[in-house]
Amino acid sequence: MYSLPALEHSLVVYISTEKFSEPFDLSAIPVITKEESDAQALRTLTEIAPVPTAAAEKPKAAAQPSQPTESMSQKYAKALGEVPEFKDFGAILKSSFKPIELTEKETEYVVTAVKHIFQEHIVLQFDVSNTLPDTILENVSMISTPDDEESGLVEDFIIPAPAITNAGPATIYVSFSRSDSSKFDVASFSNILKFTSKEVDPDTGEPEETGYDDEYEVEVLSLGAGDYFLPTYIGNFQGTWDSFGAHNEVSDTFALTSMKSIQG
Repeated sequence: MYSLPALEHSLVVYISTEKFSEPFDLSAIPVITKEESDAQALRTLTEIAPVPTAAAEKPKAAAQPSQPTESMSQKYAKALGEVPEFKDFGAILKSSFKPIELTEKETEYVVTAVKHIFQEHIVLQFDVSNTLPDTILENVSMISTPDDEESGLVEDFIIPAPAITNAGPATIYVSFSRSDSSKFDVASFSNILKFTSKEVDPDTGEPEETGYDDEYEVEVLSLGAGDYFLPTYIGNFQGTWDSFGAHNEVSDTFALTSMKSIQG
């Protein structure tokens, strides 16, 4: 049988890049055994299934049929699909496995980031929480700047958050165009949160008419070569490698800055 994760990923790439100019090559999909398929299914269930509790184990009267749980990648794809500015970007090739913390959890403004890889774009998603109950942030944007002007990434636009209260987080998007989709653009982004801060009247719960402009610098966000790769099981690596052909080969050099040697 075919590896379903590999088949799904290949179909997404084919639909978003080939535009049906060539037939889909099913021979590039690895064939796996039933035991390997069962192992993949078990890993998927372990990632998305909630941990059972004592209360959950008790039978419930008139229980409704359970609905399949969305994976994080599906949730990201659904959320970005509802943003008009991204409608022409095509399918998401990969999103970060989990949000990256750019601040401490005890700070006034808590920021996490997710990286979304498209065929011709990189979208940075910043989720911002305001922990101050008596303050509202308005016109909130994130200024993300690549450390290298020759990184190949050019900013398209910023989608700010109109307002962020203490009630819950809001999302800011920053989009970059990739100059060459055949290369792995790498960069480190410096990030500055900019907003207008207004005090909230404790009696009415309404913000004051006037506020002041402020900014808040958060941690650097790195985009590396690994952000472009999806892990998958390949039963016959040499056969799969050869099936791509020389015209699909690219080469590049990367520095292992966090390692002293390839032996770790």
